[in-house]
Amino acid sequence: LCGFLGTFGFALVWIPCLLPPLLVAFVGLLLRTCGCCGATLLNRTTILVFAACCRIALWLSVWIRVEERGFGVVGERMGRSGRPCLVIANHTSFFDILLLVALLPFSKVQRVKMLISYRLFALPLLGQLNRAMGHLAVRNSRKTDDDATRAMFAESTGKALAEFEEYVRGGGTGGWFPEGDVNAGNTHAVGLFKKGGFAPAVKIDVELWCVSFCGNAVTWHAKGLPGRPARVGASIACLCDSTHALLRDEGLSVNSDVDACLLLLANQARAKVQDGVSTFVSEGFVGHDPDAPNLWGGHL
Repeated sequence: LCGFLGTFGFALVWIPCLLPPLLVAFVGLLLRTCGCCGATLLNRTTILVFAACCRIALWLSVWIRVEERGFGVVGERMGRSGRPCLVIANHTSFFDILLLVALLPFSKVQRVKMLISYRLFALPLLGQLNRAMGHLAVRNSRKTDDDATRAMFAESTGKALAEFEEYVRGGGTGGWFPEGDVNAGNTHAVGLFKKGGFAPAVKIDVELWCVSFCGNAVTWHAKGLPGRPARVGASIACLCDSTHALLRDEGLSVNSDVDACLLLLANQARAKVQDGVSTFVSEGFVGHDPDAPNLWGGHL
């Protein structure tokens, strides 16, 4: 009964709160097509409205108790070195992005461009919202892909990664989930981070920030309905103010040891995120609920 009421309340709160950013996105994309609105203005306006509505919806969702740590100093500390910033997080739920957008300060979240799954661009309404926010679609190759499909997605993903790198190099903030897919299993153990995504942190000297989530999969599991009551933990910490300095201290060269640099950054970022998750678990937070109902029958 609690799960049903939570899902009903989630729909009652979050759907109306998402209408304003959707409206801004549709109007903005129309103006953009007509040449009456610049890309930067459209992206930042849509993100700010989306972030404000996520904060309101989160505040109204009183059955989802969020305990955040570290986000209070992000406004002052993030970017203080003068370098561009990258933000990564463990991926446990569709709720991750809603919570991250709600918790980051307005001054920082408006500058974030994310690499997200191409599938989110194919969804009605959400696809237009993602385009208006300026996020970029990527797709990992699969064993079942034929050569033509593999080549097509490799080309589109390559263009997205190049645009992402150019944006970060210009002083913007980039974000992504290095696990690639949602961790639908034991969320207390952070999945393997794919090293390829850390290429901008090797090519460009950046600050690297790590976000740890614990409990998002309880309120919204990848195979379940959203809104179940939960105690959610979210923390953010800076892994380093300079990725090039970190790599240099490890005896690596960003020019001749590229693969080793990518692997080290991926492993250290994963360890940092795991530390945050493990801290929450040690304090009694639950990352996932195996007894939650599954949309495809049975339990998760």
